[in-house]
Amino acid sequence: QNIRDILLFLCQKDQPCSILTRLYKVLDLGMHSKSVSKLKQQGSSLSELLYGLLLLRICGLTVYAGSKKDYWNLLSCQGKDTFYRYLNNPTISWRKLLYRITLSFIRVCASQKSDQSSSGPRCLIFDDTLLPKTGKKAEGITKVYDHVVGKMRLGYKLLGMVYFDGTSSILSDFSLHHEPGKKKDGGLTRQEKKEQYKKSRPDKSYGQIRKKELSMSKIESMKNMLCRAFKEKINVDYVLMDSWFTCYDLISHVVSLWKKQVHVIGRCKIDLTKYEVHGKKRTAKELVLQYGRKTHYCRNTKSSYIRLKAKLNGMPVSLFLIHYRKHEQWTMILTTDLSLRYRQAFELYQIRWNIEILWKDCKKYLELGKYQGRDLDGQIADCTIVFIIHQILTLEKRFSSYETIGEVFKGAEEEARILTL
Repeated sequence: QNIRDILLFLCQKDQPCSILTRLYKVLDLGMHSKSVSKLKQQGSSLSELLYGLLLLRICGLTVYAGSKKDYWNLLSCQGKDTFYRYLNNPTISWRKLLYRITLSFIRVCASQKSDQSSSGPRCLIFDDTLLPKTGKKAEGITKVYDHVVGKMRLGYKLLGMVYFDGTSSILSDFSLHHEPGKKKDGGLTRQEKKEQYKKSRPDKSYGQIRKKELSMSKIESMKNMLCRAFKEKINVDYVLMDSWFTCYDLISHVVSLWKKQVHVIGRCKIDLTKYEVHGKKRTAKELVLQYGRKTHYCRNTKSSYIRLKAKLNGMPVSLFLIHYRKHEQWTMILTTDLSLRYRQAFELYQIRWNIEILWKDCKKYLELGKYQGRDLDGQIADCTIVFIIHQILTLEKRFSSYETIGEVFKGAEEEARILTL
């Protein structure tokens, strides 16, 4: 009843948080929140708790700051501890909730007859980003390598899988990781590791599974994400990844999982990996020396390229060795789609940049990684809340306006700040 009261006030246009209240029902968020857990938090419904957390994030407030606002009394769950217990509950499947909302997003977009997104290539994009932290007492935290600044920083690495349907990019699955480092101590002293937050969880609970993912390799985590996407019947045409993840292990996994119906496009490192061309195995540098004079020039990309049909451990692939005028080093793109020409492969790989824009939007406007709790379950829950809000803003941007995500968020945030009930 309280949510209905808020809805009656906010559902009108030009009223605060109209985006959230309209799309909360469109995406069936209340139903999905009930399906991922049967437990209640001190008599409060999970749908109301989820709505409250989304409302606070749109307002740019923490749970503590939101409890000081006038409209806090409209929620039946009085006290901020109820929200904290909800965030730190290891029996709630936040991954399942994010997948349910992703499927609702796809369903809503497909139901719009005027939407022509199905004509574009559908892709799964993989990449990781750093969630920097300041406190060393967070559960499982270590120092991880930040390739942007080229040094170790305290925090988590977030590995994400973004679904691109030809128009919009939304994050549908993710995992948090730490890095033990060369000395296997995570860059922390024995005393610092001893003082970290610890928590006992039920065996095979969702929180326990997430905790084990911390020490899992990113390649194995990507395999699990691909299996879940296949199980949820998310239809795609390509899997995109950069040079940090492109390897035979992942490529063969994609090919075997989708029975060669889904192709991989990835940038490759110029390393010692050998590719079989015309019956002889050579590295990327040796291929450049061998075929460097047989380049073609592409005006659209302003680059020279060499196209080669090769085999990687017996798997047929196409290699595109690329060279730009102002760069001394060559780069290489690999694809399992043998029918692609250079320009097609180049344009498809450019779609991967969407995940970099998503990281920037979530960090700049939705404060991804700013959660200060020490519990790993709370970290997972907060990241999920951010990606749900991002899906809501993306859906609003797609059908209601031609503004950027930042402009949509700024409008909702400004409306929320004048909310007085």
